[in-house]
Amino acid sequence: MRTVVKAATWQGLGILTMTALSYPQTGSLTGALSIAISASASGFVFYLVHEKIWNAVRWGRHPALSSRSETPAAVSAARQPVLEENGFAG
Repeated sequence: MRTVVKAATWQGLGILTMTALSYPQTGSLTGALSIAISASASGFVFYLVHEKIWNAVRWGRHPALSSRSETPAAVSAARQPVLEENGFAG
């Protein structure tokens, strides 16, 4: 639930920001809000498409992390050396 609320507030902030940036150029609050909402909606859709494409790309993934059959403990154990190698754990 927290993630959904965070996503909604982030989108709301983005719409307000885009409206504020668009208003001086359009001179119309309705036009500015229309631009902001359409930019937000298209950004959402293109992000989903982008994620779908990247989920199909195996490049840069640790083999144990990309396997959906692994248990959480096995994935955590496989991730630990990668984190230590990059200076994030241990």
